[in-house]
Amino acid sequence: MLAALFATLVCASARAAIIYTSDEGKERHLYSVEPGGTPVQLTKKDSSDLLRVYDMFPAVSADGTRLAYASYRVYTDEGLRLWKQWNGKAAYPNEEFYLFFYSYFPSRTYFTRHKSLNWNVFMMDLKTGKERKISNFLWDEYEPQFMSRGTDIIYVLTAETSAFVLRGSKSGKSFKQIVLKNNQAIHPQISPDGRKLLYQSYQTGNWDLFTMAMADLPSGRIETRLTATSNVSELFPRWSPDGKSIYYLADGQSSRFYDIYLMDIETKEKKQLTNRERVGADIIMSPGGDKLAFTADQGRGRALFVVNKDGTGKKKLTATTESAYFPAWSPDGKRLAFLSDAAGQTTGPKTKKKVQLYVVNVDGTGRAVAVKKPVYLSPIVWY
Repeated sequence: MLAALFATLVCASARAAIIYTSDEGKERHLYSVEPGGTPVQLTKKDSSDLLRVYDMFPAVSADGTRLAYASYRVYTDEGLRLWKQWNGKAAYPNEEFYLFFYSYFPSRTYFTRHKSLNWNVFMMDLKTGKERKISNFLWDEYEPQFMSRGTDIIYVLTAETSAFVLRGSKSGKSFKQIVLKNNQAIHPQISPDGRKLLYQSYQTGNWDLFTMAMADLPSGRIETRLTATSNVSELFPRWSPDGKSIYYLADGQSSRFYDIYLMDIETKEKKQLTNRERVGADIIMSPGGDKLAFTADQGRGRALFVVNKDGTGKKKLTATTESAYFPAWSPDGKRLAFLSDAAGQTTGPKTKKKVQLYVVNVDGTGRAVAVKKPVYLSPIVWY
């Protein structure tokens, strides 16, 4: 039955499917849905001992057959329970006993462990539904990205130094580790041809943008500085689909506003696309490279906008009173998926905004709810 579901999913993916994170309290799983269709749950509990699981940051390979994501999981610790001679009685006279990251109480009510004690990167075969852990370090590993060619991925590893790790997703054995000094490089982005790494760096005492040739890694690194504007932070860089330009956020002379800029990689010529906006980090260019979608703080809410690559034709797609996040383009560039709290408040002792997944045409028409159940405020992907 599971294989049949995933076979159906693969067929549906040719018509474009959206992968999102559900909001189920202690469980946040990845689901796939074709607009107008029925959601299919992708990630599931891998053990009856699993108490808490967060699956987020989905990324899909270019051929649509593999899914990479970050996962944080908490399990009951059977090993510690046995070691403590589980019998309902205190094993030690003192009220509390600590042993390497584990906490023991005589009441025997606290026996949990964090699997690997951190976020890890997992890979799933969308044809079979089989998943496996592909990261091996005892630090947080997240934000996976597939290379444009082959099956390698790059992801962020947070340790004492900023690091990016590239490894083969098939064998899971080979990897290259790219380590720079503390806080020198974050938010890496691989170029469409897989030859350059783009990132923001604070190594000059100011947030600037740099590129690095992947062929130079892990040794012989030569960085190319793209921005050098005093007292201006350039952040969250992204590649255009053709790899000839990048777009990013900059705060001008005031940290109250963050606007979108577009830069030609060869000439370093840049163009400001928005004027005194409060743009969020979730900007994304259309597959054809002709439009940008972004969200911006409008005071009462966070609106979703679309603008042409040259800064003209800006159009607001959402209402003033709602907040939209994480837009994702359909593969044909005609629609956008996004998360919004337009559904209002949920009820209960802990009241919060109800977030749902929506789709809308680029001209603002045809808006519809893609998933009726609440989703978690986390990046989505439409492939």
